[in-house]
Amino acid sequence: MKANSSNLYEIYSQRRNDLLALAQKQSDIVVKLKMDDIQTKGTKQGEIVKGLIDRLKSDKLRVLVVGRFSAGKSTFINALFGEKLLPATPTPTTGVLCKITYAKEEDKKVTLYPKKGMGLNGDQPFDIPVNELEKYIRIDHVNDSEVTSKYKRMDLQWPLKLCANGVELIDSVGLDDPDSRDDITLDYAKSVDAVLYLMKSQDTGSKKDLDTINLLRGLGYESLFFIITYYDHIKESAAVGEQSEKEFQNFVFKNLSPLTELGDAGIKFIDSRSALLGKIKKDTEKVEESGIDTLEKSLESFLVEQKGRAKLLTTLRSLDSVNRAVRKVIPSRIDMIQTSIEELEKRYDEAKLPLKLLETKRQLMVNKVDSAIADIAREVYDIADSYFLELPGKIPAWGDEYNIESGIGFPPRKSTLEPVVKEVLNHLKLKIESDVSEWTTQTLSPIIAERVQQMQDDLENEGQEFLKSANQLRLSISIGDQISDEELAKQKEPSIWGRLLSGGYILVTGDFITGGMGMVMGLKAMLKTMLIQLVAGIILIIFNLLNPIAIIAAVIASILAGSFVNIFSLKSGIKKNVSKKLCEELASRNRDLAMRVKIQVEEKLKELRNALDEGLAGEISSISAEVEQILDERKQGRLDIQNEVQKLRQLEEENLELDSKLNHLMFEAGLIH
Repeated sequence: MKANSSNLYEIYSQRRNDLLALAQKQSDIVVKLKMDDIQTKGTKQGEIVKGLIDRLKSDKLRVLVVGRFSAGKSTFINALFGEKLLPATPTPTTGVLCKITYAKEEDKKVTLYPKKGMGLNGDQPFDIPVNELEKYIRIDHVNDSEVTSKYKRMDLQWPLKLCANGVELIDSVGLDDPDSRDDITLDYAKSVDAVLYLMKSQDTGSKKDLDTINLLRGLGYESLFFIITYYDHIKESAAVGEQSEKEFQNFVFKNLSPLTELGDAGIKFIDSRSALLGKIKKDTEKVEESGIDTLEKSLESFLVEQKGRAKLLTTLRSLDSVNRAVRKVIPSRIDMIQTSIEELEKRYDEAKLPLKLLETKRQLMVNKVDSAIADIAREVYDIADSYFLELPGKIPAWGDEYNIESGIGFPPRKSTLEPVVKEVLNHLKLKIESDVSEWTTQTLSPIIAERVQQMQDDLENEGQEFLKSANQLRLSISIGDQISDEELAKQKEPSIWGRLLSGGYILVTGDFITGGMGMVMGLKAMLKTMLIQLVAGIILIIFNLLNPIAIIAAVIASILAGSFVNIFSLKSGIKKNVSKKLCEELASRNRDLAMRVKIQVEEKLKELRNALDEGLAGEISSISAEVEQILDERKQGRLDIQNEVQKLRQLEEENLELDSKLNHLMFEAGLIH
C-alpha cells in the first residue's frame, strides 16, 4: 500500500525490526550448521550476519545541519524542538557540535565531551543540568575573534518528534570555526544520510558557501537540502515594494537547483523565528506559514523513501546472499553424510588434483589484479604530479579575490594580525579543498573507475569458469556425479565481483556498507563508494603535510618587517604574503603529494584485491573443509547419521521459510513510496 507521509518513519522502523528478527533467525541457522567453524577462509557467513544484526540495531538515519556562523542554525534547531533550547543571537554563539537523539521526557539529558586536556576531570564526558546548557556551549565571537569551545561534542537526548523513529540530528559548529570545519566536512559528512545546508536569505550563494557546497558534493553528497533562513526579511522587503518573494525565489532556484539532485524540491525557505513562536504558542497557521512543516515532510520522505529504503534493500540482499549459501550447503552435506566413508574418500581423492588446479587459477587471477593495480598506480602518480605542479599557481588569484572580514587596526600588531592571517589561510584552505575535490571527482576518479572496469571485464570469464569448476567439484564429491558440458555451458554465475569480492570485502575491511553495495549493485556501485572515501583521504593528505603554524608565524614576521602606507595596502600585503607562503609550501611538496596520492589509491585498490583473493580462497577451502569435517566425524563415530540428516532437513525447512519471508519483505520494502 502507499504510505502516508505521517507514518513513513513508523513503517521504516517496523520494516527494520522485521528484518532484524529475520537476521537473528538466519544467524541461528548458520550457527547450528557451524559454517564459520568449518570454513576457515573466505566469506564467513556467520560474521556477515552478525555485522548485519549489529548494524540494524545501531544504525540510524543521520541528518547533518551545517552553515556558517549566524546562518541561523540555533534558531532553526530550536524551531524543530519547539522551544528555545540552544542560545541564539545575531552574533555567532554556539561553539559545540551537538548530536541529538530521541529520549522520553523523563529520560532526557545533556552530556558534554571535552576536547583533549580541557576537561575539569581530564577528557571524561560528564552530564550537565539542562538549565545550564547555555553556560557551557555559548561562545561569544567578539570583534571577529576566533575563540573556540572547550568541548568537542554535546549529546542531547531529548523528546524531539523528528528523532522518534531512529533519526539522529547533528547540529554542527559553524563552518567558519577554525578547529572544526575539517571534522565536519571530512568526518561527520561521510556517515550521514542527509545534509541540511543553511544560508541567510541576505547572503544566499556566497563564494564561501559555494566552495563548501562543491566540497560536499565531491564527498558524494549530491542530494543536498538548501535551507534559506531569515525568510521573514524577504517578506518584509516584498511588503515595502522592494524585491518580491517570487523574484527572490526564482533567483535562488536558478543558482542553487543545479547544485542538488533534488532540484527545486531541495530548496526550502524558512522563517525559523516564526516557526519557533508558532510552536510555543500552538499557532498552527503561523507554523505552516514558516515553511518548517513542509521541510520536515520533505526530509521524512527523502530519508525513508531513498536512504532508508536503500539501507533496507542492501541489508536484505546481503542476508539473502547468506540464505543462498545455506541452501547450497545443506543438500551437499546431507548427500555426503549418507555416502559411505570409502566412497566419500575415493571422491575426495579424485577431487584433489582439480582443487590444486583451482588454486593455481586463483593465484593467476590475483597476479593479474596485482599487475593491473601497479599500472593504475603509475598512471595515478603521473596525473597527480601534473595536478600538484599546477595547483600552487592558482593560489595568488584565490588570495587576491578574497575580502578580509576581520577587524585589523593600523599600524599592524601581532595580536591583531594573527586572526586576520588565519582568516585568509582558512579561505585558501577551503579553496584548495574544493579544487582538490573537483579534480579528484571529475578527473582522477573517472580514470580509476575506467581502469578498474577494464580489470573486471578481463577477469569476468575466468571468474565464471572458476565458479563453475568449483560447483562441479562440490557436486562430484557430494553425489559422485558430473555436470554435463552442455549443462555447464548453460550455467551463468553472478558476477565474481558480486559473489566473491563483496563478501570478501566485508571480511577484509569490516565495511558492510560498501560490501553490501557490491552484493546489491555490483562493483560499479561499490567502487563509487570507495572513490568518495578516496576524496576525503586525499584532502587529509594535503593538510597533514602543510604546517599552518609555521605559515602564520612567517607571514606575521614578514608583515611586521614591512612598510604599509594604509589599511588597504596592509590587507593586500597580508593576502599576498599568505598566498606566497602557501604556494612555496605546496610547490616544495608536489612530488611527495603525488606519491602519497598514488599510495592512497593503491591501498584502496588492494582492498579489492585482498577481498577477491579471500573470496576465491574461500570457494576452494569450503569444498575441502566440508568433506574433511564429515569424514573426521564419521571415522570418530561421533555422527548419528539418521539424527543428523533429520536435523539438517529441519534446518533446510527453516531456511526455505526464511527465504520466503525475505522475499516478502523485499517486496514490501519496495513499496515504501
